Amino acid sequence: MVERLGEEKVGVTAGIVTEEVTATVTAPTPPTETKLANGNWALSGVPPLIFNGDREKSKHFLDKFMSYEIVNGDAHQFTIPYLKVALCLSYLNGPKVDAWARQQHLWLKNCHKQDGIPMTDKSLWEDFKLLFRTAYTDQDAKLTAYQKLNKLCMQGSDIDSYIADFNRLIDEAGYNKFDMGVMIKFKEGLQPSLLREILLHMVPAPSTLTTWRQKARERQMVYKELKMSSFVSIDPDMRRDYSSNMKRVFMWYLANITPMSCHGFGPNSKSWLSLDLS
Repeated sequence: MVERLGEEKVGVTAGIVTEEVTATVTAPTPPTETKLANGNWALSGVPPLIFNGDREKSKHFLDKFMSYEIVNGDAHQFTIPYLKVALCLSYLNGPKVDAWARQQHLWLKNCHKQDGIPMTDKSLWEDFKLLFRTAYTDQDAKLTAYQKLNKLCMQGSDIDSYIADFNRLIDEAGYNKFDMGVMIKFKEGLQPSLLREILLHMVPAPSTLTTWRQKARERQMVYKELKMSSFVSIDPDMRRDYSSNMKRVFMWYLANITPMSCHGFGPNSKSWLSLDLS
């Protein structure tokens, strides 16, 4: 009886070892691309979790959907805005969101069939995204973003940080970047000198937020290059003594001005070019 128990124990142990080895050696089958009946390729990657109407998770849901789009950027489900909206709606499910999703399905169909909007019109996705954010954005977070946006101004010459913060806040506040008010707010937050440079060197003035961001970066880069080149071109010794020399020039100028002469240089006054600054 002892031998029989020993044989059974060995058999069980061997079976466990065999299963572990098999699980370790056998590689998982790589996913294969499958072509659907309608001619579209099946999507790859990890789709977003089902959105059940929880406002605190609405932004996370859209972020995950955008990541899913990046993985499948060339699929018809994402290159055609009509299909993109329909796909996004398929991930909405639950008592808090079912009625709203049903309304959006009707809206999408009417846009195409009744209003004649092409399936490829990008406004379909932009409008849907705005509707979704309006309905399910966390209002507290939206209010905070709105307040920060109103106070946002460009700090010093850091145009990149200003643009990054502006883009993030209009997204969190649920604004459409194509709105005229958003473009005006961007202009108001620029440094006055930079705003003036853009208006002076671009006629007519930029008419979209994208163009404003581009021109703001370009003019700020020109300013930095001019500032650096003018400073570097000065001899190091002159640059080091620049402040003290200018003070001496000013004091000499006051002491040698002929009051009645034009620009301070009369027949009896010395030329400032003859001043010895050594």
